[in-house]
Parts: sequence; structure tokens; C-alpha cells
Amino acid sequence: MSIKNIKIECPGCKGTGVYQGCAERDGAAVQCQKCDGNGWVMYEYNEFESKKQKNGVSWVVERNPGICISPQIVIGGMSYSDWLEGKKFEKGTEMREYTCPYWWYYQKYKLSRCDLGLKHTGVYSKCQFFCDKKACWKEFDEISRSLP
Repeated sequence: MSIKNIKIECPGCKGTGVYQGCAERDGAAVQCQKCDGNGWVMYEYNEFESKKQKNGVSWVVERNPGICISPQIVIGGMSYSDWLEGKKFEKGTEMREYTCPYWWYYQKYKLSRCDLGLKHTGVYSKCQFFCDKKACWKEFDEISRSLP
């Protein structure tokens, strides 16, 4: 692994070398402490060579909507070995028991009753149709056949 350094604009002073906060008034400034007034800092990083394996992982899900998960409770996803081989998450690997398509795909696919169900809440789990999310997944599966 090779460590690289690159000179970047100081994120503290935005390259000016000086800082003005609420106490510096009427044209006064202080020298930026992050870059010692240079306007730049050195950023150190490891050059990417290949994906590393993480010990102790056996199952991977595409995203987590905010619930506790474990491989013992299979709720979607795929084995870590499949994921490491480069397999992609396909339809059906979502956490369908806990989310709806609109929630899982971050509003990418709006279904026929999403506007009505979320009309007064904006909270996915409070959608009036959330208890019938199987119907939403069925509609999603039908319309997504023609999607990439």
C-alpha cells in the first residue's frame, strides 16, 4: 500500500490563510490555525489498490432503513462471499418485510398510491398503506420489469 500526500486548499480558511469569526470585526482577522496562514494543508491518504476483506462479516444488505440486523435473521441481502465476487443486489434482495419500495429506493420509484398514502405524514412507516406493503412490492415488481 502506498501512502500519498497531496496539497489541498485549507478547508478551515478556504485558502485565504485567515479566519474571521464572530469576535473578529471591522476588517480584523486571525491567522488560520489549521494551515498556519498558508492557505493550504497536506492531505495524506492511502492509494486504493483493491477492495479488502473485512473479517467477521458473513452477510451484506444493500442498505439499512434503521433496524437491527443480523445474518441469523435473513431479511434480504446476500452472502458476503457473493458480494465480494461482485454480484449485484437484484430485485427480491430488499428488506421487503420492513420497508416499501418507495422507502427502500429513496423515492426513486413512485407507485400509484404513494401520494395518497403519504399525503399528511411524509413518514414512510406511517403511510396509510404501509400495512399492505406486499401489494406495493407486487406493483413495483410489475412495473420494474421494464426498468434497467
